[in-house]
Amino acid sequence: MSPLLFFIYINDLPKTVNDIAKPILFADDTTILITSPNISDFQLKVTTAFNLVKEWLNSNLLCINLNKTHFMQFTINKPKPHLQITHLNKQISTVSNTVFLGIHINDTINWKNHIDYILPKLSRACHAMRIIKLYMSLETLKTAYHSTFNSVMSYGLPFWGISPHSKKIFRMQKKVVRIMMGCRRLASCRNLFKNLKIMPLMSQYIFSVTMFIIKHKHQFTVNSEIHNINTRQHSNLHQPAPNLTRFKHDIYYSGVKIYNKLPLYMKQLVDDPRTFELKLKNFLYFHSYYSLEEFFQHQF
Repeated sequence: MSPLLFFIYINDLPKTVNDIAKPILFADDTTILITSPNISDFQLKVTTAFNLVKEWLNSNLLCINLNKTHFMQFTINKPKPHLQITHLNKQISTVSNTVFLGIHINDTINWKNHIDYILPKLSRACHAMRIIKLYMSLETLKTAYHSTFNSVMSYGLPFWGISPHSKKIFRMQKKVVRIMMGCRRLASCRNLFKNLKIMPLMSQYIFSVTMFIIKHKHQFTVNSEIHNINTRQHSNLHQPAPNLTRFKHDIYYSGVKIYNKLPLYMKQLVDDPRTFELKLKNFLYFHSYYSLEEFFQHQF
């Protein structure tokens, strides 16, 4: 079956569960997200959604591959509620971690699995950089850095960038920068980042999250839409009140906070994304932030 015919064939699958769940389709990979603060209601939604999917599959002469089907519970409560989902008298397996579009996610959403997964890749990039440094110019090394190291480091960064485990990635990034510049193992890297025009991990996180905000700004609320009081924060994005500590690490909360901290001249460029992106890059190259705290404490 060609990709086009497959998409036409499966296009109505989300409609079967749209009322009680959020289906996500990518090629032939289907994910269904179900949320509820109430355990009983959650169990009912899970059972109902799975039954609806089974009906759709039966109607379309398809079947579930149980070896590739599992479910994962995200919860802040310990222990987790015990859930059982069966199909043809076989139990669907539960997992504590999975891979979604190349990002490793565990049920506590602390991103340790993903960071542990990309560390060996970054280590190999460092080793390769050490070998080719003897034969390449600095500009060629920078090209190699972006293709072998930065491409891996920046993938999914807005989600895992402020995880406590990300410090391992930053140490690896400083290592590769020292290799590129031929510096000793404990040399300070801040000026090296500036000279190379490479963003430290946290500056890269600030850039990635801010560009996400700019590209999806229609999904965010401006303070002026809530009240007509002309204050200094009038044109800032509305900062939602966090009801959980973990929410402060969410891309929505942290993204709004980062955007609102940017200098005014930069926020005035949001309707010109290309110029905004160039200005933001130069801003982050120059300041070379090592942490979010350093960024938020900066007086513009």
